Amino acid sequence: MRRGAFVADYETHFDRVSSAMIAGAAFGGLMIMIPIAIIPLIADAPAKAVTVNLGAALRVVIFACILVFPITMLGLVGIGGPIWLCLHLLHLRGWGAMVCAGAFVPFPAFTALLSALSGRSVAAQNGIPSGAEWWILGVSGWGGAIGLLIWVIAYRPLKPGPHEKTFE
Repeated sequence: MRRGAFVADYETHFDRVSSAMIAGAAFGGLMIMIPIAIIPLIADAPAKAVTVNLGAALRVVIFACILVFPITMLGLVGIGGPIWLCLHLLHLRGWGAMVCAGAFVPFPAFTALLSALSGRSVAAQNGIPSGAEWWILGVSGWGGAIGLLIWVIAYRPLKPGPHEKTFE
């Protein structure tokens, strides 16, 4: 039985994969909205401003989660799903493969989105990252966390057959 970060003997089925994708989309929506809700709270230093803005921040988080969930789900099904299927068929079923795929896939998509919205390249100037690069790195971390969550929910170790010995 092979177990490693990238190549491992794991199994899954459609019910676990679909549950994992729904959980990943919900988790992704929450992870994107937390900074959006916290940044305005941190910007207003006085304690009174924090208590006044807490209700507004909560409403923003709830509304944004409802908005981000279907977008994340479309990305997972439309882009992440085919990539996952390729990795699965290549027997790259370890947690490392899912984290790397989750971190890599949003990177070019988010870079292209930021470049299109800003009308300029978001590449670092003189090797110094701008604000956009930090967001892109954050989105890659976000994707890696979603990949890990999906792997934890979707995969189980293969059960050895009656002819195989295990030493665990």
